[in-house]
Order: sequence, then C-alpha cells, then structure tokens
Amino acid sequence: MQEWSKLEVAAVNAAGFGKGRCIYSALCIAYGPVGQPFTRSIKETFILWFDLILPLIKKKQHQITQLIEDSWFQIYKDMKQQDE
Repeated sequence: MQEWSKLEVAAVNAAGFGKGRCIYSALCIAYGPVGQPFTRSIKETFILWFDLILPLIKKKQHQITQLIEDSWFQIYKDMKQQDE
C-alpha cells in the first residue's frame, strides 16, 4: 500500500494542492471520486482483463476457465501477501 500512498501524494501535488490538505478530499476534488489513481487502476485492470479473456473464452472454453480460476486465485494470494 505504500506505493499507492506515494502515487496519491504525487497526484495531489500534480493537481496543485499545497500542504495541509486531506489527500482523499484533494483527490476527489481534482480527479472526481472515480478518477483517483487506485480506483482507476482497478477499473483499467478489469477492462483489460476482459478485453484479453473474452476472445480466448470463445475459442477454448474448458482451458480458459481453469486459467481464469488459477489467475484470480494467484492475484488474491499476491494481494493478501502485500497487506501483511
């Protein structure tokens, strides 16, 4: 999460907010509630994921289903480790 904090501070600084500001409020004002770096990265990850996966699913249903399950499980494990 430390990388996200650095990214959020950089985004607030790029928006021109000075010291003594609430980062969440400054991000909402500058980028909107869904334009924050963390929110956008999640959104873009899902969009990219489905743009890549849907054509593959149409070709090889069984193999792709297993790949999806394994991939999401690995992502879950990686995120769980980062939180610890």
